Amino acid sequence: MKSSNDQRIKSINFSMTLDEKLAQLNSYWIFELLTRGELDQGKFASKLKHGMGQITRLAGGSRLIP
Repeated sequence: MKSSNDQRIKSINFSMTLDEKLAQLNSYWIFELLTRGELDQGKFASKLKHGMGQITRLAGGSRLIP
């Protein structure tokens, strides 16, 4: 018997586009998404339009986390 988590994973995977699946393999350094130390909505929207796997060095590469 499949668990509800297994079913949910299959459902999400089935509903994702190829671009969204490929985006999960990608990561960005936090500084690639910042302008003058602030999150740049334009960069964020253009780079992450299909999603992302992770944002790297959030605490070490920015002042966004106190």
